[in-house]
Amino acid sequence: MLLAMYGQNRWAYYFSVNAAVLVGLAVGGLGETVLKWGDGTGRSKRKKIGISHILSLVTVLVVLIFFAYPSAVATAIGENPISRWGGGEPSGGGFSEWLETLTWMRYNTPDPGVDYLEIYDQPKNGTYPYPDTSYGVMSWWDYGHIITYWAHRIPNANPFQAGIGEEYRMFQGHPLS
Repeated sequence: MLLAMYGQNRWAYYFSVNAAVLVGLAVGGLGETVLKWGDGTGRSKRKKIGISHILSLVTVLVVLIFFAYPSAVATAIGENPISRWGGGEPSGGGFSEWLETLTWMRYNTPDPGVDYLEIYDQPKNGTYPYPDTSYGVMSWWDYGHIITYWAHRIPNANPFQAGIGEEYRMFQGHPLS
């Protein structure tokens, strides 16, 4: 489940349930262990904690933080945050890779003739009356919002699943019918 979460953010919803159950079991086990240390009279039985125990705990914590939160480690040592998703960027990250291209698209392609900031009412027949100058940008559905946000262009599909139809066939090398 953890690996699936790193592949797609939507798996984080399912992972959170597993993580909550595992943390609950761990805290319950820790509570039982702490209660067993006492002898029932309120006095605790002291156990020796050696340097090897402390080093093991520190090593486990460092490894967990390093692999689970790479951007936190980079921030702590004074570098720009790094992560697989770009960390803290619009549209869930990865925006910096698109910035130059979308900026070029915004200023060097024809305006589609649709006001970017206008709030449009949904037409009764469900089909928007686009101007003759309008056109769409073909992309995978998950990049639709960032194309709208930065390039001010109309994507053919977006993460709301609007516009998803046979267009995917083009990306797989099949002709559109």
